Amino acid sequence: MERQVEIGKVSGLHLRPVSELVELAKSFSSQIILEKEGRTAEADSIIAVLSLGVEQGCTITVRARGSDAAQAVEAISSFLQEKQEQCSDHGED
Repeated sequence: MERQVEIGKVSGLHLRPVSELVELAKSFSSQIILEKEGRTAEADSIIAVLSLGVEQGCTITVRARGSDAAQAVEAISSFLQEKQEQCSDHGED
């Protein structure tokens, strides 16, 4: 199971949203992988996710394998989209 998410409205993923994303990822039993431009990171590792260098304008793929993979991909994708909406609501581009 996988889904692509465009990071369009936020300036990228920095420590606070990454730590929230990692906590969300840890709530699933499935292995969750984020991919950007051929580089991958396990979503339950703050250092790994930060090392992807997710910036505004890039597209990342959220991929999961396991018993709750569909729910995991949906939750992580929704989280990323909600973060963009929150930034947009606060006047950040």
